[in-house]
Amino acid sequence: LPETIFGATYLVVAPEHSLIETLADKIENIDEVRAYAQTAKDKEELERIAEGKEKTGVELKGIRAINPATKEDIPVWVADYVLGGYGTGAIMAVPAHDERDNEFAKKFGLEIRQVVAPRVVDPVNPPREDAKNTDRNMLHAIVMHPTEDKILSLKWKTHPWQTFITGGIEDGEDVLEAAKREVFEETGYKNMEVIKLMPYIMRAEFYAAHKEVNRKVNANVVMLKLTDLAQEVVSAEEQEQFEPVWIDSQDMKNLSPVSELAYILDWVENGDKSYTGEGVLINSGEFSDQLTMDSLPKMAEKFGKQKTTYKLRDWVFSRQRYWGEPIPLIHCEKDGVVPVPDDQLPVVLPEVKNYEPTGTGESPLAAIDEWVNTTCPECGGPAKRETNTMPQWAGSSWYFLRYTDPNNEQQFASSEKLKQWLPVDIYFGGMEHTTLHLLYSRFWNIFLHDQGLVPVSEPYTKRVPHGMILAEDGSKMSKSKGNVINPDDLVKQHGADTVRMYEMFLGPHEDSVLWSEKGIIGVARFLERIWNWINTAEFSEHDEETVSRELHKTIKKVTEDIEAYRFNTVVSNLMSFHNAVKDSPITKDSAKAFLQLLHPLAPHIASELYEQLGGENIDIQPWPKYDESMLVSDTITIAVQVNGKVRDELIVSTDSTQEEIETKALASEKVQALLSGQSPKRIIYVENRLVNIVV
Repeated sequence: LPETIFGATYLVVAPEHSLIETLADKIENIDEVRAYAQTAKDKEELERIAEGKEKTGVELKGIRAINPATKEDIPVWVADYVLGGYGTGAIMAVPAHDERDNEFAKKFGLEIRQVVAPRVVDPVNPPREDAKNTDRNMLHAIVMHPTEDKILSLKWKTHPWQTFITGGIEDGEDVLEAAKREVFEETGYKNMEVIKLMPYIMRAEFYAAHKEVNRKVNANVVMLKLTDLAQEVVSAEEQEQFEPVWIDSQDMKNLSPVSELAYILDWVENGDKSYTGEGVLINSGEFSDQLTMDSLPKMAEKFGKQKTTYKLRDWVFSRQRYWGEPIPLIHCEKDGVVPVPDDQLPVVLPEVKNYEPTGTGESPLAAIDEWVNTTCPECGGPAKRETNTMPQWAGSSWYFLRYTDPNNEQQFASSEKLKQWLPVDIYFGGMEHTTLHLLYSRFWNIFLHDQGLVPVSEPYTKRVPHGMILAEDGSKMSKSKGNVINPDDLVKQHGADTVRMYEMFLGPHEDSVLWSEKGIIGVARFLERIWNWINTAEFSEHDEETVSRELHKTIKKVTEDIEAYRFNTVVSNLMSFHNAVKDSPITKDSAKAFLQLLHPLAPHIASELYEQLGGENIDIQPWPKYDESMLVSDTITIAVQVNGKVRDELIVSTDSTQEEIETKALASEKVQALLSGQSPKRIIYVENRLVNIVV
């Protein structure tokens, strides 16, 4: 985006760019640059811009560019992800706000400078006209439990809020240190490690009711994980305002008020990405605090001029090969190019023994005289068929329409079937699909809709991206590198269920992940344990309450995770359930419900074990449902501290009174040993959380 010019930290020219030869005498490494440029020009464009492709490039040493906004000298690079035929063949690289630039900058250690912050005005607590306006740098800390899939929240006592650990960043204070300080001050937890920092800050504007001022904040997000549950007593002031509460990580979406929550959830679920949307300018000199769209005309006037460039280009829709749909055209010397009559469609490929390239540049069909030679539909004279065929996109751009009515001999699909099935619910695909198949199939569908042949203008309801499995060194798997993992070999060694489940366990569906064969053993052992557990279990007539609660909790988590494509956490939840109940009596019905949850990831083992338990055809059984009442525990765990250090834990009923809990805490053997006969000076009780005995 032009309005990100203050964030341009390097320049990239395409390998085809004339600048390379124009400045050849000034480029200190011209031989290296020319060699790289030639290698890049020999590649197909699709290969150069493919999603997940490892970024490559060479700096033009001895050449610098001047950023007209910042007046800084910035390096100039040649890289194959910039195409000579698009725009000027040169780009200003803004790695904070472009994903390809970001990948390139990270690889080559180039500066990443944020200049656009997403702007959120809180719709529930918007700024008030009668309130004082204040600016602040602040942070949200996502604090993970050391052993459970939970995060720490603040439940406010003075307002109906439940938020992240939140606080201000003092002048000159490091963001990460500020996060640790806030966690300690507000919750008392003191031992933690930084997992990651959100790659961009956000601008939030809201009315802060607890301070009675309007806030315009630059918000950072830090993810931390406690290394243990060691905890000290927080100040009386903090205790009066809120109490720390652990919640399931998937309930993070219910925290409120958190203006920036949508961006935070996207980061948690999809990982580090550049921010590429609209927002408010930061670190942009005189333009800071302006909205990006408002600043565009002013920046264009100061630094250049406005121009719109389209990436869409003419589509070469022919291939010189045998495989492909024949193009239904006939060439006649008298009548020119004539379409094949409707009653002669479809044109069918001839059956041949040899369909290799001819060596002349023509399609192999050109050498099959009995197929090529025909008569003109107009004059009846001698003519020739078109020998080029359509690209693979011709068939793949509408196959989903044919799927709705595959046996129809009269039309590609009946209007009734099309209305029943369209639009497609989910389109899975990476970035290559977005710029190729997704684009082409939408062309196809929109044309057919304009012709009144399909009932919807847009063929897909939503697109869900997916990551790639990369080689162990982080590079893209390719035959040329010899680093491709053959799944057939893995299936022979470990079984199809193990391989499938391990692929799901590798990481979030949307993220690219590194392949490692070490982890597959853990999944194989888990499935072996499930097999042995079901085959050796002595099933009971009734479940223990703890088993029932674990099952219903697992059904809820697995159901929600599958619907959200969080398959890696599905595996984690199944493992957690088995660990929790493996030594407890369990009914066959509960074991069968667990196998239904396992079935999408390990269908062979789950089906076999389901039948062994007396079930029939697991594929058509209704999905297990959970009971909300079983999700609420009737016991809580209370930490017992002596002088702020955790010394014991109590498991008590949720309806226990403060007096009962304090009595049990004082009766603890560990506490008695530390008291050595002393009477406590005071006892601090934090409801449903802890008892702190001060001596």
